[in-house]
Amino acid sequence: MSEVIKDKYSKDDIVWYYPFPNDTSQSLKNTRYKAVVLNAIEDDYYYDYVIYIIEEAHPNRRKKVRVKNLVVYRGNEVE
Repeated sequence: MSEVIKDKYSKDDIVWYYPFPNDTSQSLKNTRYKAVVLNAIEDDYYYDYVIYIIEEAHPNRRKKVRVKNLVVYRGNEVE
């Protein structure tokens, strides 16, 4: 993982997790879940972070994700 990606989010940062950021369907593309960053993954070439989804609606709350699926949380506004 590059240093830029590794340092983008810190442990305990609140983020929006977008499972389908590049989907052509607007309903899937706009699907998002509020999550907290648990830690950065150092030794994985595909995944960048481990997150925990705070919202009750998601069945698998602990996930390994790529940085492209995360956006800074600023209330309901998205950066």
